[in-house]
Amino acid sequence: MNYYTWVHEEGYWESDAKFYDGSYNEITPSSSDPMIGSWTFSTAQTFVLIKGKIYDPYGAAADLLEMWAAKVSLEFDVDVDGARMDRSQKSQALKSLSSAYRQQQKVLIGSQMRDDLY
Repeated sequence: MNYYTWVHEEGYWESDAKFYDGSYNEITPSSSDPMIGSWTFSTAQTFVLIKGKIYDPYGAAADLLEMWAAKVSLEFDVDVDGARMDRSQKSQALKSLSSAYRQQQKVLIGSQMRDDLY
């Protein structure tokens, strides 16, 4: 059985990922789709290691929406001569959308080693 196409469970890879075979020799895919995490090689590979970075579009979108909401929160509602202009609803809508994206972002996992405990 020959394996030419390799698909990683994570998508949204940066385009500078490096690939290695089972002997740790660098290999180059003949075609790639880093957005979905799929790479095709011109020769069969029994083992592929990948070293690269992925990004989280939902987390990035939530961060940007929160920044935008903070900016428009400085705007205020005005009522002049019977004309009412509500600007506060814009900030509330941005915060609501940010919350929806925040629920879809990747889970961040970190580890910490303490050297002050024996």
